[in-house]
Parts: sequence; C-alpha cells; structure tokens
Amino acid sequence: MKKLSVNFQKLLVWLTGYLNLIAFILCGGYLFLNTKEKTVKRSAKTVLYLLAGFTGLDILRSLVYNLCSLFDARITVLSTISEIGTALVVIKALVFLTLFILDMCGVQLSFIKVNDKENEKDHDDDDDDDDDHHDEDDD
Repeated sequence: MKKLSVNFQKLLVWLTGYLNLIAFILCGGYLFLNTKEKTVKRSAKTVLYLLAGFTGLDILRSLVYNLCSLFDARITVLSTISEIGTALVVIKALVFLTLFILDMCGVQLSFIKVNDKENEKDHDDDDDDDDDHHDEDDD
C-alpha cells in the first residue's frame, strides 16, 4: 500500500467522521494506530470527541422523544423535540466544517493533546545520560 500524505489522511478522518460513525471507527482507528504523525492523531481524537458528544445528544433527544410519545404528550412537545433534532444536525455540520477548516489550516486545538511516549522516553534517557556525564566530570 502506498503511503498517503498527511493532509489526505486528515481529510479522510474528517470525512468518514462526518459521514458515518462506523466508517470513522474503521478508518480513523486504523489511521490513529498506524500513523506516526501527531497531526493525524490529533485530528482523529478531535473527530472522536465530536462524534461522542453529538451521538450522546442525539441519544438523549431520541430518549425524550420516545418517552413523550409513550405518555401521549401533546403534539407540540413532540414537534419541538423534532425541531431540536433538526437543529442538532445543522449544528453538527457547522461545527465539523469549522473545525475541519481550522485543522487543515494547521491551527492546533488546545483541548486535544497527543502523548508521544517514545519522545518522552528519549528525553528521559537523554537526561540520564547528562547526569552520567556530570558525575564523570566531578571525578
């Protein structure tokens, strides 16, 4: 398989996240696990958090709608809940589009952090090496 560019990987993560949750889990999870690029991992985490939030809101809206219909609530309540669901779809599209544009422009979102364990280990090893050199100089 040919190596994909970083921008194409990010585009793929955002596109699958917007279109379908299962497609994102397959594609975004694969890219998150197999890439070494921090920007792609950050994009995958951002999309995951967005999907979790909007899916939770949709589940809550669906639950309230079904409870209202179960107890024969008034039609106005049900239509209001349906309008809220429609508004959530529009808000989801706007948030995805905005964050996608910011991510593709290179803006780093401060609430998403990717831990790079290999770099932390390298820095720890470098610190230990520096301590060894100082001990040799003291002798």
